[in-house]
Amino acid sequence: MSRQPRRHFAAAFKEQAVARLSEPGVAQAGVARELGVIPSQLLGWRLELAAAGSAEAIRRQQAEAAELAELRRAAGGGTVNAKPAVIAAHAGEHAMIARPLAPAGRALARKAAAGSCVLLKNTHLLPLKAGQKVALIGPLGADRANMLGTWSVSGDARDVTSLEEALKAHDWASLKTAIGANLVSEPWMVDRLNVHGVTVSPDPRSEAELIREAKEIAEAADVVILALGEAKEHAGESSSRLCPDLPEPQRRLVAELAAGCTPVVAVIFAGRPLALGKVPEQVDALLYAWHGGIAGPEGVADILTGAAEPTGRLAVTLPMHPGETPLSYAAEPTGRPFAGQFRKFLTGWLDLEDSAVPAAFPFGFGLTYGHVEYSAPMADVPGGGEDGMAEISVDITNTSERAVTETVQMYISDPEAQITRPGRLLKDFRRVPVAPGETKRVTFEITADMLSYHVAPSLREARRVWDPGRIIVHVGPDSRATKSAEITWGA
Repeated sequence: MSRQPRRHFAAAFKEQAVARLSEPGVAQAGVARELGVIPSQLLGWRLELAAAGSAEAIRRQQAEAAELAELRRAAGGGTVNAKPAVIAAHAGEHAMIARPLAPAGRALARKAAAGSCVLLKNTHLLPLKAGQKVALIGPLGADRANMLGTWSVSGDARDVTSLEEALKAHDWASLKTAIGANLVSEPWMVDRLNVHGVTVSPDPRSEAELIREAKEIAEAADVVILALGEAKEHAGESSSRLCPDLPEPQRRLVAELAAGCTPVVAVIFAGRPLALGKVPEQVDALLYAWHGGIAGPEGVADILTGAAEPTGRLAVTLPMHPGETPLSYAAEPTGRPFAGQFRKFLTGWLDLEDSAVPAAFPFGFGLTYGHVEYSAPMADVPGGGEDGMAEISVDITNTSERAVTETVQMYISDPEAQITRPGRLLKDFRRVPVAPGETKRVTFEITADMLSYHVAPSLREARRVWDPGRIIVHVGPDSRATKSAEITWGA
């Protein structure tokens, strides 16, 4: 008897929440805060009530379930008991949500995965050439479950196309494979990574046996692709790591294969920015692929084979060593800046040799299969003040024989502010397609709002301000490799 009123209360609560969302000018996030729930719950209730109130929604849901089951049966996946991820909204007010398993949805997921990959190094090895003998080595080459990444409770590993399968579909049917190393070596770590189901199954052979097999396959190949990185449960909530780097067995595998004569491409699947240590200098090409979801490995294969162009840029800085973290391109300058080599009492690392580069791959970094050169930025500052605007232009030239999409980035430094400001901040960017031999001019507008920041003498007096005076504008392909222009913003 005690449960029936509670069910009625829950239903009424959902209905009131959804009705609140329908009021003019009401935002989903605001309603969520007001009711003490997360925004995704509101969306779920809205779809649930819409489906319950619409016979057409139920009919569509059943049709989607039948289509999903047919697709999986055709792929050899058996029957499906799970609900489809598609619910039609009430009275046709909202379009149906596309399932990633639908052809168009999966194609979009594949395109997004390719666009998320970041090419960090390439010594003219990629894209792969037709007819090359390729060896795929590494613990994630044939993996499906870990490609989904963490927070993928609705994901089904059977829907993932592994990197091995994706490469074979690109006319590399003669691909030779080996595991080379286990993802991790510690049994207790395997147990922790399998907390939500088995995704890590170590090969029982010794490390020496695994490496010996990998070296034999590598020696017979023209190119080695190493599929390395993290398990899905390495990353995400409650998965902090003391040393966010490649696990030791994988680092030893890289060192062994890099000592051979076959060029090596390393592909890193991970849920965080890993400290890659010596890996970038040991391999001939390096692709950071993250955990790309059900079509992630297919997107990677598209990049490796040249079916897609690498256009991704780092949204974080990749450290060289774990000790560099936390790390931000927008750190505030210190009174003792790094001088390019270690000096006592200046910012720097005592145990980092001068020839090494800290923060190997900065925020915004990413290569293409072409090469673009930048002119010095040109400034046009007609005025300043609250309503003023300046323009910064730069010419970019594609000096390669391959079309590229260049991400031109603009950063601003404010050295004369009322409070210490970040060394530089990204304020705008453009993704610009550039044909071989073509030069394009890219122009950015700067407004007073871009120069403003918060000051708060007290909580009651918090406000945004901007300061007239010297502003430094940096333009380039990433946060470090920029060319600068200085402008004066009038009062």
